Amino acid sequence: MICVVISLFGVYSHVSLSCERRRKEIAIRKINGATAGNIMKMFFKDYLLMLAVSCIIAFLAGTVVMKKWLEQYVEQTSMDAWIYFGLFILMAAFILLCVARSIWKAANENPAEVIKSE
Repeated sequence: MICVVISLFGVYSHVSLSCERRRKEIAIRKINGATAGNIMKMFFKDYLLMLAVSCIIAFLAGTVVMKKWLEQYVEQTSMDAWIYFGLFILMAAFILLCVARSIWKAANENPAEVIKSE
């Protein structure tokens, strides 16, 4: 549980930093007619792709390590797929909330002021 909380903090800081670095890009897209929804969809696609790749790697590595660890015990428990699916959904929901918050804030700023300030 502690590892999940630490990873959530890491995801939140990465999304916030990425959004802050791309403020000028968001402002230019908004000037060219993109809506906040279009900008959010672009960010969602990037982060969900990263989540899918990282989950595949982590779940495969975790399964291999856990199987070897569980072989040491007489009574073994099964590793059901719903646990992995639940973790994926939890992380996807958290990423979507972080991206939505950061992008919504950046997309609703005055684009002229953002471009002028940088």
